[in-house]
Amino acid sequence: MLYFPTRLLLGFVLWLSGSLVANNAHAALGDVVAEYSFPASSFAMSPTQPLMYATIPSQNSIAIINTNTLQASTVFVGSNPTNLALSPDGSKAYVANSTTNFVVVFNTQTRTIVNSFLLPEHPQDVVFGSQNRLWVLGQNQIFQIDATTGASTGPSIDNFIVYSGSLEISPDRNTLYYADYGLSPGTMYKFNVSGTTPVLVRQTPFGTVGSNGEDLTLSHNGNFICYVTGSGQNLYDIAKFRTSDFASLGSFVTGPYPQALAFSPNDSMVYASVHTGSGIEVFNANTFLSLGTISGPEVASKLAVDSAGRYLFAGYTVNFGDFTGTRVYDISPLPESRLNNISTRAFVQTGDNVVIGGFIVQGIQPKRVIIRAIGPELTQYGVPSALANPTLELHDDTGALIASNDNWVSTIIGGIITSNQVRAIHDSGHAPTDGRESAIIADLPAGNYTAIVRGVNDMTGVALVEVYDLSADANSILGNISTRSFVQTGDNVMIGGFIVQGPQPKRVIVRAIGPELTQYGIPNALADPTLELHDGTGALIASNDNWQTTIIGGIITKDQVADIQNSGHAPTQPSESAIIADLPPGNYTAIVRGKNIIVGVALVEVYDLQ
Repeated sequence: MLYFPTRLLLGFVLWLSGSLVANNAHAALGDVVAEYSFPASSFAMSPTQPLMYATIPSQNSIAIINTNTLQASTVFVGSNPTNLALSPDGSKAYVANSTTNFVVVFNTQTRTIVNSFLLPEHPQDVVFGSQNRLWVLGQNQIFQIDATTGASTGPSIDNFIVYSGSLEISPDRNTLYYADYGLSPGTMYKFNVSGTTPVLVRQTPFGTVGSNGEDLTLSHNGNFICYVTGSGQNLYDIAKFRTSDFASLGSFVTGPYPQALAFSPNDSMVYASVHTGSGIEVFNANTFLSLGTISGPEVASKLAVDSAGRYLFAGYTVNFGDFTGTRVYDISPLPESRLNNISTRAFVQTGDNVVIGGFIVQGIQPKRVIIRAIGPELTQYGVPSALANPTLELHDDTGALIASNDNWVSTIIGGIITSNQVRAIHDSGHAPTDGRESAIIADLPAGNYTAIVRGVNDMTGVALVEVYDLSADANSILGNISTRSFVQTGDNVMIGGFIVQGPQPKRVIVRAIGPELTQYGIPNALADPTLELHDGTGALIASNDNWQTTIIGGIITKDQVADIQNSGHAPTQPSESAIIADLPPGNYTAIVRGKNIIVGVALVEVYDLQ
């Protein structure tokens, strides 16, 4: 068995006839997972159900989105609903219909309007406070009304300039925050609303929070608040204020004209949109460091994250040229347990029978990797016929050659390689041990990539292709990795090594693909590949020959055919092999052979089913 201690998150890719075909089981960080035609102006997450509510002023409706299935429905609620609040038990939604004088009461169980409260002014925003009260932002004052009857429950807040703006309520519902929109300079206020009479506790001094307010967002724990203003704070940044004293703790550097902001459920991440750039910027909420940008249309007017922290909802209410509607982005955290340290050993021949490794970079930040082609080093492990002088090419998803190397101690400048890499390779901790072996360090944006290993002057022999993750802390992952090569016999079968790393077992499907390759024009496909899975001691823990017939033994204790079919990764040919396994942390090896010592081109893959 061979494995090499690298840091690499595995999925897989099909390399077919020189082209990469990605088969994603799960969305990656920043991927668009749903898109709706309605442009949401605000969002509110149900406190009790996996439901996200959104107001749609242009359609006089609200949308109800199931955050498990992402299925959405819309319900008419009246004229120009701009904001809504949910009762603590989630049974009622209170909708501010901003071109009327009504707050509509919506029963979330029957999905019908059950009441409406008449106000002296057009409601702009609404929050649910303590003592069964609603706080409603009007055009000149903030009203307090009973959430059941709509009757006034005490004096309004009207002793300062009330303008268009936004409200937030603390988790205990006893502190109300208001920030004005469209004024220069802008002001943010804090009120104690635990009693009948509201008490102004604090307001920001003029000139310190910017001008032209756009959004007001309270952290889920109630300790921090961000007041997004068009002019920004500290040169177009978004400041994070401590709610206790409105002290600025630091700023998220977004660039000119910030528009909207949302916290993750645990308040560790911040998502922000700006008028001067496409996409949504992501920050560490504690360090204020940028973690990258989620690709998307121009400025999102409103942002929200579901209670599970899996999805980012973005409403695009103004068409700047490319999109109007609502999008949902995958922002689910990386799993605690990962597949790591992936390499594949195979016999490198010539022509179509070289070794081809495909991988995908997924996420919102470029991924720094080192790709290696190893040959002579294998001899010290007793591997016969090692490839004496491997070369390495890196291609992008268009097939273009973007980097190459022949002998890592001599950098080939060209494509994405603009400077000498010898020192960087040496300092990476993954420098090959033989000068004839090849390596490339690259900062790769999200996309599909191919590493091709050949022998210099068409020489042949056993080689290893590897991809190491040099930026494990970045908001991106290496995913969808597989290797295609010519499977021979004896020591020249195809061997793929990987490591499960983390505190929990990892559920995977391992596949050996052969006949399927013929439909992509690949000659000499392995007609009947068999598959073995070995643990770190070298013990055989699972095997398969034809995925529709489970071989019971080792860690395989029951029939797997239905599980393989339901995984979404069932091979297309019955003679191909597959194993599903729940693997504890450790080293593993997948070995692909031809049944009855037949030879041919095959693909070895490992899919992360979590």
